[in-house]
Amino acid sequence: MRRGELASRLQAEYAPGVECGVARTREKGYENIWFVVPPPPPCRQPARLPADALIRANRTLASQKTLDAADDLDLLVSHLFRSREAVQSSRMEGTWSTIDDVLTPGELFDDRAGPSERASVLGYADALRKEMASVAGVKAF
Repeated sequence: MRRGELASRLQAEYAPGVECGVARTREKGYENIWFVVPPPPPCRQPARLPADALIRANRTLASQKTLDAADDLDLLVSHLFRSREAVQSSRMEGTWSTIDDVLTPGELFDDRAGPSERASVLGYADALRKEMASVAGVKAF
């Protein structure tokens, strides 16, 4: 992510006494690595929480099928969303993989992204799949 893509209040350089911003690491050999110092959480809760919206959201989530009751279409959509998440995460890491890298079988892959980058994205997608199955209490599909 580029500094200019951050929210404007996070773009300023962080210093003691400043609420938030970006800071450069001081470790030798990593001088060009920056990280975001986030703002602290609010000290007070809002006077009125959006209880109605939270209730509707909770009801909507409760009405969804569980993973063990998912049909083939649900499993396909879940696979596509996991794959998209893996691709988006790879971009944060700088590997810039594509959805084709994740969905193309290994024996057909032309290796243009490099084997380690593709393996990293596939490993992340597989870890998501296994963890979702574990949380749902079903065998990984």
